[in-house]
Amino acid sequence: MYNAKRSWTGAAAVLFSAAALAQPSLKMMIPANPGGGWDQTGRNLAAAMLSAKLVSGVQFENKGGAAGAIGLAQFVNAKGDPNAVMIGGMVMVGGTYLQKSPVTLAQVTPIARLTSE
Repeated sequence: MYNAKRSWTGAAAVLFSAAALAQPSLKMMIPANPGGGWDQTGRNLAAAMLSAKLVSGVQFENKGGAAGAIGLAQFVNAKGDPNAVMIGGMVMVGGTYLQKSPVTLAQVTPIARLTSE
């Protein structure tokens, strides 16, 4: 789920139901500071998932900076965790390019499109 913002309830219910049954806790990387759009998206998505009992808990990690490239790098370097998801958007494309980031969006797997920009 790297591209997100609103309309999360329906998409999240379908996409996360199988994973949530197997793994009841979720770790969510929000590659931005608290309070912004990605943060609000992630927290509202988590609230919808908790309300629908798709997950039993959500742990958030905000890592702002470089248009999301810092959080993306941390997320990519922690690969292999089936309970981890990341919120993101189109600004991250420009951020990874302009920052000459060693990690790119090609290293993550999009699982849901919750908004468009």
